[in-house]
Amino acid sequence: MLKVDNLSYAYSDKYLFENLGFHLDIKTIIKISGSNGSGKSTFLKNIAGILKNYEGNIYFKDENIKDMSFPNIFYTGHRNGFKNNLTIKENLNNDLRARDLNLNNVKKYFSSFGCDISFSSLLGNYSEGQKKKVLLSLLAASQADLYVLDEPFSNLDAKGIDYLNNVFEKKINDGSSIIFTSHENQGQKFKEINIDDYKNE
Repeated sequence: MLKVDNLSYAYSDKYLFENLGFHLDIKTIIKISGSNGSGKSTFLKNIAGILKNYEGNIYFKDENIKDMSFPNIFYTGHRNGFKNNLTIKENLNNDLRARDLNLNNVKKYFSSFGCDISFSSLLGNYSEGQKKKVLLSLLAASQADLYVLDEPFSNLDAKGIDYLNNVFEKKINDGSSIIFTSHENQGQKFKEINIDDYKNE
């Protein structure tokens, strides 16, 4: 599924991490941990093909990620990427991750995450936790080979955490894989890679 080979990334000649390598099989979840500023978010952007000025190689389904135009990867950063001055429906209509989705399939997950949200309401009317649940409802409705998620458990209440764990389980059972970062207690153990282990101080 995913092979990371001797990956290194530097800002202004200072390496965030060096010679990071692992293999991610299908139906696998990996949590990326590390101290603040260690490069976790940068690493996820490398995997998602957003930041390509790294050293080493990343192979997705046996193809170099740099050579792929539209890999079937669902990526979300630690910010939701939505606009507060648009309605929830407008935000989803403008989101490339929703381009092949029936939005009613997204909406049905709102209640599963424990929130009462209207498609016609401005996103800015809702709390950060509710905005996160809109994003995670989009994730739940999507179909991707790989999910690359930066802090998906942040701003979630206990019900949201429980349901996101259920979504993770369903994605794995459907044949996807997941890489995520988190500072939160997810309520269960995942295979973990600490990015601090790949620093050359």
